[in-house]
Amino acid sequence: MTPRALDPEVVQQKVRHIARLRDDLRAMGVVEAARLEAEPVTRHAGEWILTQVAQQAAAAATYLVVRSGGQVPTTYRESFRLLAADAVIDPDLAERLQALAGMRNLLVHRYDDIDLDRLAAGLRRLPEDADAFVHQVTAEVRRLLGEGTDPPPS
Repeated sequence: MTPRALDPEVVQQKVRHIARLRDDLRAMGVVEAARLEAEPVTRHAGEWILTQVAQQAAAAATYLVVRSGGQVPTTYRESFRLLAADAVIDPDLAERLQALAGMRNLLVHRYDDIDLDRLAAGLRRLPEDADAFVHQVTAEVRRLLGEGTDPPPS
């Protein structure tokens, strides 16, 4: 596949959305399983934020992979694996994002009862992973545009 021209706004829009969701999650405060059990609205908000971050990150990853001439990912997990293979995000982050995609699938498709301890742990980890994704993807967009590799502060 031949690489296509980068439309930075496609990625930047998704990255801005991820950053807003990250900030909303931080504003929720400490998220523990007991709180998710006792506060259904907090649980629903956390589930929504997690699914949206996973979807926006996968969309940005897919765009960058396909734009570079790589194969088209068929799953969210694959989009993160391929983005790491292209050295856009680090492999450890890709693994965590693949786990995030798995949690997103559980939430969206309701394959099984949701383990609130696992959901709470994922929500506690999400702001750091969102920060890393925003930073690494923004650095790649800047590199592709010839603007250097230091992204603006988030």
